[in-house]
Amino acid sequence: MLKTNSLIRRTLALGSLLLAASSQADTIAYTSFEEASVFSGNYTDTGDAGDDHPLVNNPDQPLVNLTGSNELGFSSAYYNTRNDVGLTDGDFVGVTSYTGEVGSYPDGTNGFEINDPDGVMRLTIDTVDLSSHPETTLSLDLYVSDTGWESNDRIRIWAETESATYDLLDTAGSDIDDLGIEGFWFTLDQDLSGSAWATLRIELDSNSGSENLYVDNIRFTDQAIDGNPGDGDDPEVVFSDSTYTSFEEPATGGKYADPDSATDHQLANNAGQASVYYAGGNEVGFRSFYESTGGEGLSDGDFIGVSSYTGDVGAFPDGSQGYQLSDVDGIVRVELDVIDMALVEAIPTLLVDVYVNSTSWESSDRIKVWVESDLGVAPLLDSTGQDIDDLDIEGRWITLSTDLTGASYAAVKFSLESNAASEGIYIDNIRFGPEPTIPEVTIMDIQGASEISPLIGERIVTEGVVTAVTADRNSFWIQDSDGDGDHRTSDGIFVYSSDIVPETGDLVRLQASVTEYASGSRPTDLPVTELTSAKVEVLSSGNPLPAPIVISDMPNESIPEAIALLESLEGMRVKIPFGLVVASTNRYGEFHIVTGADAQPGSGFSPWYGQMILRPIGDQEVDYNPERILVDDLTLDEPFVVMPGDSFEDLTGVVHYEFSNYRIQPTDTGNATIEQTATEIRPLHWWVAYLKALIDRKHIDVATLNTENLFDLEDNPDKNDQGSTPATEDLETKLDKLAATIGIGLGLPEIVCVQEVENQAVLQLLADRINGKLHHLVDYTAVSLETSDARGIETGFLFDQRRVSLKNHYQISDDIVPGVSEAFGATSASKGREPLVGVFKANGKELTIVNNHFKSKGGDEPLYGANQPAVRESEIQRKLQAQVVRDFADLILEKEKNAYLIVTGDFNDFQFAEPGEGENHTLGIIEGDGTKHPLDNLIVSRIPEYSRFTYVYEGNSQALDHFLVSQKLAKRVAKAEIAHINAAYLDEFMQDASVLERSSDHDPVLVKISLNDTRRFFFR
Repeated sequence: MLKTNSLIRRTLALGSLLLAASSQADTIAYTSFEEASVFSGNYTDTGDAGDDHPLVNNPDQPLVNLTGSNELGFSSAYYNTRNDVGLTDGDFVGVTSYTGEVGSYPDGTNGFEINDPDGVMRLTIDTVDLSSHPETTLSLDLYVSDTGWESNDRIRIWAETESATYDLLDTAGSDIDDLGIEGFWFTLDQDLSGSAWATLRIELDSNSGSENLYVDNIRFTDQAIDGNPGDGDDPEVVFSDSTYTSFEEPATGGKYADPDSATDHQLANNAGQASVYYAGGNEVGFRSFYESTGGEGLSDGDFIGVSSYTGDVGAFPDGSQGYQLSDVDGIVRVELDVIDMALVEAIPTLLVDVYVNSTSWESSDRIKVWVESDLGVAPLLDSTGQDIDDLDIEGRWITLSTDLTGASYAAVKFSLESNAASEGIYIDNIRFGPEPTIPEVTIMDIQGASEISPLIGERIVTEGVVTAVTADRNSFWIQDSDGDGDHRTSDGIFVYSSDIVPETGDLVRLQASVTEYASGSRPTDLPVTELTSAKVEVLSSGNPLPAPIVISDMPNESIPEAIALLESLEGMRVKIPFGLVVASTNRYGEFHIVTGADAQPGSGFSPWYGQMILRPIGDQEVDYNPERILVDDLTLDEPFVVMPGDSFEDLTGVVHYEFSNYRIQPTDTGNATIEQTATEIRPLHWWVAYLKALIDRKHIDVATLNTENLFDLEDNPDKNDQGSTPATEDLETKLDKLAATIGIGLGLPEIVCVQEVENQAVLQLLADRINGKLHHLVDYTAVSLETSDARGIETGFLFDQRRVSLKNHYQISDDIVPGVSEAFGATSASKGREPLVGVFKANGKELTIVNNHFKSKGGDEPLYGANQPAVRESEIQRKLQAQVVRDFADLILEKEKNAYLIVTGDFNDFQFAEPGEGENHTLGIIEGDGTKHPLDNLIVSRIPEYSRFTYVYEGNSQALDHFLVSQKLAKRVAKAEIAHINAAYLDEFMQDASVLERSSDHDPVLVKISLNDTRRFFFR
């Protein structure tokens, strides 16, 4: 019978109690190849490969024969089946301690390896006398390499007795790759009851260096056990030398996988995966067992074994590791080694810390924790017949206990039966001692003077006044009424998940667990000190709230200083006497304000637009505007909808941190002044724009515009566009608004370089929409080319054929300049959008335009994160992309130094270097300062700093869209401007086709170029 992933079965006898789940029979004879000396290197057969013959030991080569002493002896032989090659070329066979493939051996440090015998190699174990053992089982552990086995390869393992031959494994007629036995240790066993003797033989027929077989832990055992202690036939009791474990000594790892979901078996450690077996050391050892219930078991890889993951638990009660069980699709049982109670020096009360995930458990799920001793079986937790959700044990660490006074021996066991990834438990800190008392502490004690609570992982009792409650009534904040006067320690704290949610003004006493919440999806977010799994007692109601801390001036340039300030106020009430809105309410209900003291010229504040401009303040130094204060809506029934220019007086709330930012959760919005303005589109606007363009006859206008997801109605199965495919009415609105942006907002430029369109067809719909608004007095047409982008977005051109002509368009490729595939292609780090080149003829002059859409900043660490300065991984690829564009510009300008060249688009980067980036930043590479053919970035040279933004992110107004021109063309630039009609406006305007603003999240850039004095005509 084949059993996978099994280790040594150990015997336990506790006084009069036989622990049947762990018990084993007496060992009659065994070998784990530990007696043999180990030699490294190959074994080379000195015999004739053309003849069958026994193998002999060679000096300083792995042993293939051994006369046994405490362990069984063995011998080896070769049989020619593979054209006279055999082991004469040197192969890895014999006793070995090599663990590079197997990770470790089930018993000891050695095993026996058979590799690439180019014929048949047979290992024969010495014959065992079974005449005194009528009930005998043979078992061995086997590891088969995970490789491409050939159809004529064969593994055979069998036992010969006086009356029969028993095949434990024979792959003849099967492809080894199809048997599911590769890449892990598994156990073979055979009942030999009634046999007088037995000989085990192991054989491999193969001819490849990657085709390996490892054997270990061969045992003949007597199963005739009656369970009566002291009568001489019971197994030896295996004791631990320790009395505790916090699972700190075993190795952690990734998901644990076990292919055998059909049989009950013991689990074995797999290389690189979480430990499920530990032999013991300073801590008690343990074994893990799988019981099949008909599910897929652990074959899909699950989080079981020793773990350091704290995303669920916040922290482990003792140390940094525990034992995790989740989604076992069957039953996994863990058994600790037997503890000799004579070694317990403390009070003989067993304590086990357990964390049960807060989720929707099913009625068939079962959690069990128990201890077996000579006093009997003591259940600590058994959810059998109960709904786990009804037991009030979820979402916090609980301590289970039982008194073992009078016991001589004890073995702790725990198990989980479940079938969902969210259904998990953690076990930690198994020890003996007095039952823990829950300390009473202040909120300031919990918060401590640093980012991490000194009481993390502890169960505590504290008191405070409720200062705010979330709108969904799931969580709340409390604050100490008096505080401790220490500006380093916060007087407030967030309470997540409790048995009841009190009202604002209630004085509450609660018992809860202290956790530091860290987002699993945002690993560099700052931790948030929280109280979880709280039991709340309302002591009184209607209490006055603690006076808020007044914030009138934030740090001006230092993010770390802002973090230190806001961390010290985490969970506390604050008030902003005057707040000016600098960024509109977004789709998440968030907006940004600055205090009156910070809304001053000379900082990042732009009084012209009422926004905070991201700007350089030195060499690789950036003012990220820590003056910004985010206001959220977690405590509001409806978000406040505001725009730059709106303001608040006496806005009050509590400081909180989530989604990579500190924020105020408002409880009183005070006096708000809201003056939202937008341009209502009228037909007259189109004709005014047309007449202005007609009058402006000496310029060629070129614009760049990121359209923000201009997708067609088709969900293309070959593209990841399902999240971007609009409804019909949404596409109509999108086309109307983008048409108005180009026609009314930009004044009908001759050429529009667009980014983030799905294809040429939907871009032509936009061109047709513009043409139709003016009864085809303009004749825009569209071109774009497919890119490597996973969503299928492209760059493209819209141009008025009555004003300019397109001579050629193509993508930059490796055939033109090297590095395009690495920077943009399907094999790049992030599949991108290859630059689109358009060669236009305007007023008799040739204009070459490179339209770009570089990799986004998605994936970079947050400004308010654990690392200061934040790590920006995305810029690595953007710099590769920039070099491609720079090389192309050099190619054009080397050929014609006076060429009219434009490099424009959405570069997703700033016009300056960020901390640690050096001068070799994205736009700096393209500009090529100090090179033979530098380009002029008009965003820097022609746009004043107060207007230098095309995008708003987390309250920072910043330039991501740029417009660079060759030196010759720079002399003909009459005007450059950013049309601020999108970025600063409300998201909700995007659904309103009657207003001009917010067709996209990017502002367009418009450049007027005087190619000559020839009048431009709109009629042919």
